[in-house]
Order: sequence, then structure tokens, then C-alpha cells
Amino acid sequence: MGNPVKKLNWWHMAIVDWELQNPAGTHKKLAKFLKMSEGWLSQIYNSDLFQDYRAERMKEHQERLSESVIEKAERVTALGLDVIGERIESERKTIGLDDVQDVCEMGLNALGFGKKHNGDGGSAGNPVNIFVGVDAETLKKSRGIMRDAQTIEGEAAEIEDTKALPPAA
Repeated sequence: MGNPVKKLNWWHMAIVDWELQNPAGTHKKLAKFLKMSEGWLSQIYNSDLFQDYRAERMKEHQERLSESVIEKAERVTALGLDVIGERIESERKTIGLDDVQDVCEMGLNALGFGKKHNGDGGSAGNPVNIFVGVDAETLKKSRGIMRDAQTIEGEAAEIEDTKALPPAA
């Protein structure tokens, strides 16, 4: 457990300010900047109060930084899309079909309508089988619901070979 420093002081704020401005800085350089010993800096740094304050400030900084980066990325993306749209409109008759298809594919992928991937670079077109063990009563009810749904569509279907099904758990 950290040292029981009870009151937030100016140096707590100064330490975090310095860290934010000098992310690659060392404790030695920080102690020199604040004109204090490394031992005293270590006492401050290891206090629960400072650790809580630092964590909150770092979280706020990260959130602001993330928002800023996201806003810039959105602005640049919007400008890029405008430029691409203008180019397609102005060169509609001369631009290659492959280029237009590439742009459309990128846009559809960005919107979530393009080809799906399963995370390993392959296509997600391959089925994934998941086996869930259920008791006999649940299986019987499920089969009844499936039959009812098929009957509503006009196709009554029966499961004939129940021996081929896996045993109920």
C-alpha cells in the first residue's frame, strides 16, 4: 500500500503536468526540474493520493486526446470522400470501372456491408457449427416450434430418423 499522504499539493499537479508535457521524461529529470530529491519524488509518487490523482488526470488526457484524434480523422475522411466524389462526378465517363469498384467496395466495407471476415484474414462465408447440449424436453419443444413454423409456410416436415441425432445432455 502507498504512503498515507493526505492532502493534494501543488507538486502533485506539477508532476502530472510535467509528465504530460514530457512523456519520455525520467524521474531523475523530473526531480531536477522540481528541485527536489529523487527520494522525495518517490515518496510523493508512491502515495495513494497521488496515484489516484494521476490516474484521473491521465484518463482525462487520454479521453481528450482520443476525441481530438477521432474528430481529425472524421474531418479528413469527410474531405477525402468529398474529393473522391467530385472526381468521380467530373470524370464519370473516363474514370476506370475498376477504380469505381474499388471506391464502392471500400465505402461498403466501411459501412459494414462489404465482405465479412472471420478475423484470420479468410472469408466468413464458411459456416461455423456450434453444438449446444440440451435436455430431451427442450429438444422436443424446439422440434415442435420448428414444425409449426414450417407448417405455417405450407411445408409440413417431419424429422424421420431421430437415431441420427446426438443424444440429449
